[in-house]
Amino acid sequence: MKDTNSEMMNSQNTPSTHSQNYQRNLMVNVRRPEIIKSVLAVCPDDLDQKSRLEWLQEKRCVGVWAQCTACEQYRFLADVHDPCALPRGKWTCADYPSLSCDVPKEEPSALEEEHFIQDAYNAGSVVRAKLDDCPWWPAMIDDDPNIETFYWLDGIGDQPLKYHVTFFDSREVTRAWVPASRIRRYVADKPPRVNTTIPDTMRLRLNVAERQAQQATKEKDLLKRLRKWSFVARYKGEIKAPKPVEELMPFIRRFMRQNPDKMYYETLV
Repeated sequence: MKDTNSEMMNSQNTPSTHSQNYQRNLMVNVRRPEIIKSVLAVCPDDLDQKSRLEWLQEKRCVGVWAQCTACEQYRFLADVHDPCALPRGKWTCADYPSLSCDVPKEEPSALEEEHFIQDAYNAGSVVRAKLDDCPWWPAMIDDDPNIETFYWLDGIGDQPLKYHVTFFDSREVTRAWVPASRIRRYVADKPPRVNTTIPDTMRLRLNVAERQAQQATKEKDLLKRLRKWSFVARYKGEIKAPKPVEELMPFIRRFMRQNPDKMYYETLV
């Protein structure tokens, strides 16, 4: 929402996540550049960068693994593409029409299990993100057009430390890498308290962003939501092909490790 690049400090507001939702992620794992290269190699060679990112959006619409708090078994929910669609806190097999705790558990393949991430969001999940000097702002988890992924792992754990988001706004579309501690689910009827001292212009923009986020959440089809509200859908300029991932990763790793609680904010690609 600013027009220049800046780093944002960590917020004290940390979302509570009691149940663990595992996304069946077969696309991008930034811990292993060779996986990025090999998986994205199946993308048609004749696509420009915008079309390539749209192709990637289709691959994001996959099911999630969720742990039942009653039987403690993990269940693959093929038609649940957005982890935010699951109840926060307790989820049981009884919440899903075709399941019960008596159903034998499904075992993921070794390849799938290798790529599991403990993920509270997917590309297309509508959230709120906290920036310095700004209220909690409606945003959407979205792929970074430069490195073609929406989450960052530290190379050790399987829980993302940061997410890439695209902000809802009445102005030119903007995006950022935000620490996971500064992101929480978007709940339309429970907006956070807004400081009364914020400028009127920002308040008007926030009102527009709230309406856009509400429209986005009404679209339950994640791909349709991405097609309308993602960065590549809203950015009016040319989206150029990024540098090879092998060149980008050293810089990205260095920034992420040196600034685990900070955010890099970008206006343009």
